[in-house]
Amino acid sequence: MEKLRYSVFLNLFDSCCDRYCTEGYGQRRTLKEQVEAAKGIERISGVDLVVYRDTDYHAASRLLEESGLKLASVLPDISCDPVFKQGALTSQEAAVRQKAVQKIKEAMDFAAAQGCPSVTIWPGQDGFDYLFQADYQRDMEFLKEGLKDCAAHRRDVTLHLEYKPCEPRTHSYLDSCASAIALIQAAGEENLGVAVDFGHTLMDRQPPAESLALCRFYGIHQLHVHINDCFGQADDDMIPGSVNTLQYVEFFYWLRQMDYQGYITFDQFPYREDAVEAVQEGCRWLDALWEVSARLDREEVRSVWQKKDGVGAVRLLRKALFSLS
Repeated sequence: MEKLRYSVFLNLFDSCCDRYCTEGYGQRRTLKEQVEAAKGIERISGVDLVVYRDTDYHAASRLLEESGLKLASVLPDISCDPVFKQGALTSQEAAVRQKAVQKIKEAMDFAAAQGCPSVTIWPGQDGFDYLFQADYQRDMEFLKEGLKDCAAHRRDVTLHLEYKPCEPRTHSYLDSCASAIALIQAAGEENLGVAVDFGHTLMDRQPPAESLALCRFYGIHQLHVHINDCFGQADDDMIPGSVNTLQYVEFFYWLRQMDYQGYITFDQFPYREDAVEAVQEGCRWLDALWEVSARLDREEVRSVWQKKDGVGAVRLLRKALFSLS
């Protein structure tokens, strides 16, 4: 891929709130206004849509068609609705689990109707807060069976599992790239993939490039990438490249080796920044870092790997980043 293809979560352009400022820090925008904001950014060609309780599928379809933007992925909300507060796919109530499954299936049908092959599953409430609060093994069985049910609904849409160590629960069952891979292997469904979130991986103290290598090693080829940045202690969702610049060089190097052809989706929360400017600046950073990753000589990289040469690794990064010898 010569140039990266960028998508953006539409709700990024709405007012971002937290538990301290529940009214939100910015201007509220309708779905139409969010689409217009995305359309106004030159490098954005796709959007990821979060489907909330009040999302109108017909209106969303019309707005996307009028905008010319492609649908990169659909994320059904099974984490923010209070009905899922004790779990969505792992709820002890069969009716709640079925509601989560139904939301995912509806998102799959909508995605397919738009010619989109991806639905992102973030089971944020499927976890626990206290020791002895949950039957871990039973919950994992619920999670596996729910995903198998959804995957069987239609095979032309991939369910990309998004991992995150914690939040909103203190512990998430899908807490790492490795746990997502293990769950996919346990489920045994071909249309299950991984949503590699750059910041979530850093929260797990894992280099994001290693998560790509793990997926490749275990035969997980259906990936969707969420891009952002953070300091590692929390899901800061900052402008990509602003904190972990060197991590991006290695991450992009591995994306090149894997010949990744999918979208790079901006998953930011610009609480106090102008959202359009934040995404535009992110595009500039990523374009620049993508070019930096192209400067890395493959033979030199292989030589460093073979020798496990720490100094050589730092040297080749410096040379690529600053175009120095």
